[in-house]
Amino acid sequence: MSDVSVPKNGEAEAPSGEKPRRRRLPLGGFSVRARILAAVVGLAAMGLIVAGYTVFFLQQIQVEDRINAELQAGAEEFVVLHESGIDPQTGSSQMRV
Repeated sequence: MSDVSVPKNGEAEAPSGEKPRRRRLPLGGFSVRARILAAVVGLAAMGLIVAGYTVFFLQQIQVEDRINAELQAGAEEFVVLHESGIDPQTGSSQMRV
């Protein structure tokens, strides 16, 4: 079979009695699995941040447009009331003599 035996601690023993080499983990000792998981979590977080900002920005525009439309309608009602003396909501005359 094989000249290499695997002890319980997971390190392989060299067949010629040499000191076994430890696997070095690059990038600060993180395994590939940990780096892939960190990349996926990081990308998901960035996606959520971008989506959240986009939704906030679009809602902010909608709210500002709605407020501007309500203010414009109110201003137009005051112009009609001032020019004609008739309340646009009730249709009654506001002229007092």
